[in-house]
Amino acid sequence: MKRAREAGSSEWRVDDSQTLHRVVRRLSHQQVAALVKEYQAGATAYELSQRFNIHRETVSLHLHRQAVKMRGQGLNEPQVMSAARLYEQGWSCARIARHYNVNPGTIWLRLHAIGVQMRDPRGRN
Repeated sequence: MKRAREAGSSEWRVDDSQTLHRVVRRLSHQQVAALVKEYQAGATAYELSQRFNIHRETVSLHLHRQAVKMRGQGLNEPQVMSAARLYEQGWSCARIARHYNVNPGTIWLRLHAIGVQMRDPRGRN
């Protein structure tokens, strides 16, 4: 794997002669501080990943390094069990997701993982 840095740039071009061609960006201390400030002001990790042109997991890594408390860490076990009861009472994944302020896909995955029989969202049997 070859790494080349353009003069005066914080971007590294990674070249693996097989198929990998990507740009690795290093954020300055000022950029990390701005990322933290924007996250604390309500920006999501996805929004910050687009704004700073880095991967969402890299955003999370920077926030963890700065000891920032993360929002939206999914559901804890009591919430999953409660979500299962709500689902069995007829609530949709979308409705449960709004109730817990998470993504509907998170609800579906967590319920499916504990063995809840999932309904077809289009009403087919």
